[in-house]
Amino acid sequence: MKLNTINEYLQLGAAFGVIVGLALVVYEIRENTKISFQQEVSGNWSSWVELSMAEVESGISHELAKAMINAEELTLEEKIDLDSWLTAHVSIWMREYEAAFLTGERDVNDALEDIAQGAYFYFGNEFTRGWYLENKYWIGPEVTRVIDEKLQSTPLGSDIAYFERVSSHFIE
Repeated sequence: MKLNTINEYLQLGAAFGVIVGLALVVYEIRENTKISFQQEVSGNWSSWVELSMAEVESGISHELAKAMINAEELTLEEKIDLDSWLTAHVSIWMREYEAAFLTGERDVNDALEDIAQGAYFYFGNEFTRGWYLENKYWIGPEVTRVIDEKLQSTPLGSDIAYFERVSSHFIE
């Protein structure tokens, strides 16, 4: 009888050890997920900074302004530059959405709202909107849904109005 009691205590201790071990594994997975997400966010900010600096250095803002005002005057080289720039922006949006969706560290709806705002700012002219319509096949379905919804309520020329409002804060 005493031997059975000792065996029961040993089994209970082993079961408790397994439960504690599983709890530690879950904890480690969560910590690794947080670290991965923080690295992703840091990478996204680095990507945005690098992209912004490249925009300044490359003069893409002139090409974007030209697309807003008179897209027919864009040269082939300028169209290629804008294609690369738009591809980079949409790729970053998709990566931010996927990071939010997969890790749960950021609200997915916030990530989608950021994408919608980007669509409002950057797809407000015929050239960039045309680019989106031709390229949306490679963009994820949830991101495409959000952009499509935003574009339905975004008139052409909204990008010019936005940038004029922003610049009015600097010029008085």
